[in-house]
Amino acid sequence: MKTNSIKMYDKYSVLRVETTINDPHEFKIYKDTGKEEKVKKWVPMGKTIANLYRYAQVAQAANKRYLDAVTLAEVRGDYIHEIEKLCDKATSGKLTYTWLNPLSREAEGIFTAIMDGRNHINGFTNASIRKKIFPNAPADDKKIRNKTTRLLAKLRAHKLIAKIPHSFKYRVTPRGIKLMSAALSVKNRLMPDGMKTAS
Repeated sequence: MKTNSIKMYDKYSVLRVETTINDPHEFKIYKDTGKEEKVKKWVPMGKTIANLYRYAQVAQAANKRYLDAVTLAEVRGDYIHEIEKLCDKATSGKLTYTWLNPLSREAEGIFTAIMDGRNHINGFTNASIRKKIFPNAPADDKKIRNKTTRLLAKLRAHKLIAKIPHSFKYRVTPRGIKLMSAALSVKNRLMPDGMKTAS
């Protein structure tokens, strides 16, 4: 993600996941601000030794999200039941949201965009995910921007993504990782294999 990265590699038969932070300003830190009257606020993180504890927190959280994302979900039992529930309506506050077929081409494009590994480092915004879901749409297309806003609200209602506090970014929830990866597995692996067997 820009100059920050996450990688997995084999170190003398030990599997390691490593997050490298070259640009800490992409992340937030809760600290005192102001010269005369100190007020605690979430601000962009600076490159200083005093912030090493926050570096560790950010990197550990990114590593965990990455490992959760690459874990293969077994598509059976509770997973099948939960995937089926995505076809039902979901409520958030006083609003009710419908859903789409989790095995449709549209859902496949949405899930693939959201499950992109880069999103597990520092989340994603409406603008960044919009470019992936609607790559041919103009960046300033208000209709597409509003459509993406409604889509994100729907994903939040189904608890597949969550808002990152004190930001305009979203992250994939553990439930979202399990169900979206399971749905993509059914669509891209189990269904094609089943068709080959049937033929």
